[in-house]
Amino acid sequence: MCSWRLNWPSHRSLHAEKVSGYLLNPNHQKNGGKAQFFLGFGWTAADPETFSIALLEHARPELLVNEAISPMGDLKLIFEGPVPAPDGRTPNVRSVWQVEGQVLRFVTAVPLTGQPRPPLTITY
Repeated sequence: MCSWRLNWPSHRSLHAEKVSGYLLNPNHQKNGGKAQFFLGFGWTAADPETFSIALLEHARPELLVNEAISPMGDLKLIFEGPVPAPDGRTPNVRSVWQVEGQVLRFVTAVPLTGQPRPPLTITY
């Protein structure tokens, strides 16, 4: 059993530049159309805080669908589910976070085209 299951990380970390410069930047060469998707729901690069708050709230136990160990040995938690958007809709999003002690550090978010997977059953 992973220690994070006994002690859910108490902090989340998300750099504003990852939101405004990557996820909400349609000119970023490597965002694979993520900006077009997220901008279509009313989030804007001019107001990255609104999207940042929504992503921070997305990383919660009831939306946890998977965990994985990266090739570098880092524990990643994958969350799937609705994210309330500024335009009133709730698109399904997958967000990936890396566990670093008591901190969940944001890695990325991607649009989900289907329904979210059922949450993991966490046993203690």
